[in-house]
Amino acid sequence: MNNLGVVFRFEFMNQTRKKAFRVTAVIIAAVIVFLVLAPVLFRSAFEGGDDGLDGGVVFEDQAYADLLPFEENHIYGTAEELEDAVKSGKEDIGYVILDPTHIRTIYSNYGVSDEAKSAAVVGAMKEIYIRQALAQQGVSDEAYQKIQNQEIHNETVIYGKDTTAQYASAMVFVILVYMVILVYGQVVAAAIAREKDSKTMELLITTTRADSLILGKVFAVIAVVLIALAVYLTAAAVPYLLVKDRYPEAVKEALNSSLNPSMIGIYILFFFIGLVMYLFILAALGSVVSRVEEVSSSLSPVVTMMVVSYALSFVLMTGVDNAVLDGLSWIPFFSVLMMPIRYAYGGIALSGVFVSAAVCVAFTVFLAHVSIRIYRWGTLNYGNKPSLTGVLRQVFGKSGKGAAV
Repeated sequence: MNNLGVVFRFEFMNQTRKKAFRVTAVIIAAVIVFLVLAPVLFRSAFEGGDDGLDGGVVFEDQAYADLLPFEENHIYGTAEELEDAVKSGKEDIGYVILDPTHIRTIYSNYGVSDEAKSAAVVGAMKEIYIRQALAQQGVSDEAYQKIQNQEIHNETVIYGKDTTAQYASAMVFVILVYMVILVYGQVVAAAIAREKDSKTMELLITTTRADSLILGKVFAVIAVVLIALAVYLTAAAVPYLLVKDRYPEAVKEALNSSLNPSMIGIYILFFFIGLVMYLFILAALGSVVSRVEEVSSSLSPVVTMMVVSYALSFVLMTGVDNAVLDGLSWIPFFSVLMMPIRYAYGGIALSGVFVSAAVCVAFTVFLAHVSIRIYRWGTLNYGNKPSLTGVLRQVFGKSGKGAAV
């Protein structure tokens, strides 16, 4: 396979030297570092914060001022003062507490977060009303508190897998595979189309075999992806190791339950199978167009397939059990995303996952062979972009025999 190493080195250096690659890598790494540090930087948010109530308030009966945890600088003397504070933007929300069962709420703007704030105040007032009503009936506050604090022992028995623990890692896997394939697949397709548009492909095909050209490009992109992932993993691992002891307990438990080593191994396996499979498909499609401007339309069938697979994977993550989805998960185009999700959610045994992986690998090898033949055919054909079925007929039909030699 002559000149494979030369093609690989050229494409690898060409991709890694691009300013866009470096800037993107730095930005994504910085975002990852921030996300890893977020549980420490915003610890109170992960731990639920304090029990204070947000917004301004006016108490018609000052007896309630000591019962509701509003900050002192948010308590106003009259309703007019509170309304002025809301109108001026000093307060986002205000409450006029008339009595335990009557509250007037004032908004500057209304959103979902404001509804949650209002619900907290209403809940606090309802608690006060219940305590007062029970006290009038002779039920002491201590007795009521004892009833409220009674612990309910709930024994959880899970015969299958705890899918809630796998939801976050499954979502990261699906989004990562989807984005990497679309971004780097278009890089390969555009590079091949650019060579054909500039007639460079005609020169390359006379000095280097078609399989060396396409394999070199695909392997170079895989190497670039590996480097990018190594950078992102380092950006996540280093700050995590430094601050993990300061994580809130809830975050620690979530990470421990979702970072399953065997599941991560399966994600990695299907990630690279899917990447190689789609790179060969997109590389072949890039070689059938005559101009770079035609690349997007040429890739649309594969992009549509990826979008469908992406959507079906999220359907699987809801825990739905459907025979149609199970069947689609065995089709290589879809299985790279769907099969790991099925395993994570207990829908298939590990042996079935490896059988699916073997099918995907065999299909990828076949696609590599087809892509090389299409690439060789594409170097000699210019003009209007043919349909994919037309290309396959010419590549494997009588007209394609000469090109396949």
